[in-house]
Amino acid sequence: MMADSSEIAHGRPKVGMRSAVWLKSGVDAFATVLDLAVDAERRGFDAVFFGDRMLAEVGEGGKGVYNSTHTEVFTTLSAIAARTERIHIGSLVLVVPFRHPVPLAKTIASVDLLSRGRLLLGVGTGWNPTEFEVMGVSKKDGAALMEQNVDLMKRLWSGEPVTYSGDFYQVDQIAVEPTPHRDGGPPIWLGGFSPLQKQIWHDIISDSADKGLQRVGRMADTWVPLLYSTRYARSIGSKVLAEAHDRINSSAEEHGRGSKAVSFAFSHWYYVIETKQDEEDARRDLAHFFPGSFEEAKETYLIGTADEIVDKIGRICADITDPEWYVFTQLGNNERQLDLLDGSVLPKLGIAR
Repeated sequence: MMADSSEIAHGRPKVGMRSAVWLKSGVDAFATVLDLAVDAERRGFDAVFFGDRMLAEVGEGGKGVYNSTHTEVFTTLSAIAARTERIHIGSLVLVVPFRHPVPLAKTIASVDLLSRGRLLLGVGTGWNPTEFEVMGVSKKDGAALMEQNVDLMKRLWSGEPVTYSGDFYQVDQIAVEPTPHRDGGPPIWLGGFSPLQKQIWHDIISDSADKGLQRVGRMADTWVPLLYSTRYARSIGSKVLAEAHDRINSSAEEHGRGSKAVSFAFSHWYYVIETKQDEEDARRDLAHFFPGSFEEAKETYLIGTADEIVDKIGRICADITDPEWYVFTQLGNNERQLDLLDGSVLPKLGIAR
């Protein structure tokens, strides 16, 4: 059985990759994702992640939040599991309120079995009103649905008959098999913050954001917050990130889990630029989905030389403990970018495999 996701490999942070493969970019989506997964495993990365998007485009008030989409999350994770042997696979993040918890529990258990316990289950509440409307789910219920559904799924993963009476779903003496490879199911990674949550991007933790942080402390094994906003074209501030982390630790302690129960995963999008051609490639790749200018993209993501990227990571994490995980999402899918991350950025972060 694989080591738990909260463990640190050989005393260093773990490193995960996520492919930004857009159906509008004219590439073979599955081939791109699978090639990255195989290459990441060969290089010794610890995990490969994939996202969950329902609609082709999402925007609000005339300004886009994302302008493209990708393949279905569990189909893709299953394909990755079948093509790899060691590397963890994960959802980043699965929008739980859009699925019924009973068939979802079965799907997750099946993927965990297929991967022999390598699944990391990143979950979220969802954030976009258009998607909630299309799915017939009330956005105001998103957080409660996510938490109750995860609670019910954990009970179902025991394989024993479950009786459960929640606000949204009730079951009476039902059991679901197969159960996950890992006892108790996969570790829970929980996101945080919304790209539309204006206060966070102006260094203020709102009441709604605080409720989310309390939830992370109650139920998550790893916190993987959103660290950038396409809407506001900026990365999160270091002080508000540290304050949020402190609130999570306090919540975990209040709920009897211990103040260090929740690990921190630094997750961001990157593009290493060392040559004029790198910049031209970055501009081309960003045009597939980013609605703003190149300068706005540089404010939003990790774009620049290896030194500039490491410096920005340091500034974001200046007031927080060192991350247990780094998760890098490719802004451009090409082997050179993976080479530059592996050979230049990670060594400058002090990560050697």
